[in-house]
Formats: sequence, C-alpha cells, structure tokens
Amino acid sequence: MNQIASPLTLDLTNTRAFKTWLYQLWQSTGGTTTTATEDIDLYLATPAIDNGTAQLDQVLLTQIRDELSEINKKLDEIQINERTVLEDVNRKFDDVIILLGASL
Repeated sequence: MNQIASPLTLDLTNTRAFKTWLYQLWQSTGGTTTTATEDIDLYLATPAIDNGTAQLDQVLLTQIRDELSEINKKLDEIQINERTVLEDVNRKFDDVIILLGASL
C-alpha cells in the first residue's frame, strides 16, 4: 500500500494538493475509475473456460447489468425531478421576498 501523507500537513488552501491527497487516498482503498456496468461488460466479453458455470455467470451478470442500467435511469429521473422541485421552491421564495418587500 502506498504511503499517504497525513492530512495535518496539507495546505487546504491549495486545492490541487488537497485533490491529489484525496485521489491517492481513494486509490489506496481500492478505488477504480471503472463503473460496475463497465466491469460486467468486460467480464462478459472475455471468453469463458468452464462452460457450465460461465453461462450461469453470464446470465446473472447480464441481469445485474440490466438492473444497474434501470437504477441509473431512475436516478437520472430523480435528479431531474429534484431540479424541478428546487426551481419551484426558489420561485416561491422569490414571490415571498417580493411580497414582503412590497409590504414594507
């Protein structure tokens, strides 16, 4: 495992140093830049040695990949809905501020 500098020695005003430290910490804990879907696709693309279990593995991994895709779609929908709700709340705050400003 790589040695990670102590956070006590970091200059937190130096954004680059902090991001580098955080990235090294993330990598040292097994962080990877691939997503679960990419890992599954890579596994499915490799030729199987043991046909019996490999076919079962591929079926299961395909199902997992499809579920992950559905989850990602749902998360995207949730984010869009949150943005819409936040915009509505901001408009209502603006209306209240205008109303309070007009009454003063």
